[in-house]
Amino acid sequence: MKQAVMLFAEGFEEVEALMTADILMRGGVDLQLVSITEAIQVTGSHGITVSMDRTLAQISMEEQDAIILPGGMPGTRNLGASDRVTKALKQMNEAGKIVAAICAAPSVLGACGILEGKKATCYPGFEDQLTGAEFVDEMAVVDGNVVTSRGLGTSMEFGFALLQQLVSREKAEEIRLETIVPAGKLGAVVQAMLAAHPYEEPAYDVYAVERKGRREGIGRIGMLEGSMTLKECCRYVKERLAL
Repeated sequence: MKQAVMLFAEGFEEVEALMTADILMRGGVDLQLVSITEAIQVTGSHGITVSMDRTLAQISMEEQDAIILPGGMPGTRNLGASDRVTKALKQMNEAGKIVAAICAAPSVLGACGILEGKKATCYPGFEDQLTGAEFVDEMAVVDGNVVTSRGLGTSMEFGFALLQQLVSREKAEEIRLETIVPAGKLGAVVQAMLAAHPYEEPAYDVYAVERKGRREGIGRIGMLEGSMTLKECCRYVKERLAL
C-alpha cells in the first residue's frame, strides 16, 4: 500500500484538503493528515477544524511515497514560512517521490526550486510564483514527480491525478465512476451525448476524447441508442461542443 502525507497549516482550504484526502483514501492510499506544528487540531480558512493523525516532527519522510500541500490563505503562507516543510519537500523531491500542491500552494514548490523545468499550474494570480516552471492552464498537471492543480473547483481532478500516480489509472477511473464524476472534459461530452441519445439498456460503453494529440479522459456511460466509433465520437463532440 502506498503511503502519503498531507501537510496542514492554520488557514488551509478545507475542500482542497478533504476532497483530495477522501479520493486517495477511497483508492487505498495510506494517507496521514499531518500538522506542521505541534497542534493536533488545525483550523481551515473557513473555520472548519480538522483533527490530525500526526505532527510533521513524528513523520519519517523516507517511508512516504508522496507529500501533498492544500492551498488556501493564510495556509499557503504558513506552509511556505516553515523550515520543516521546506526540508520535507526538498527531501521528497530529491528522492524522486511525488510532490503535489493545489491552488496557491504550488508557489511553495516554486520557492523551493522544485518546479525548475517543470510544467505546472496554480490559482490565478500566482503564476509568477511558479519559479522556473512553464505555466499550463489545465485542471491538474502531472510532470514527472510533480503534480499541481488550480483550486477548490479542481480538487477532484487533483485527487484523481494523484491516485493515478500512486496506484493506477484503473483505480482512479474506478473511484471516478463510484463518485459519479465523468473524466475531465468528458462531463460535458456525456451530457451532450445523453441529450442526443437516450438510454437504451443498462449496459456500459467506454468513450474517449482525443484533443491536442493526447487522451483527455475516459468515462463509462450507459449504453447509447446507436453506437459511435471513436472517430465519430470525436467528430460529434467537436461539432456539438466546439472543442
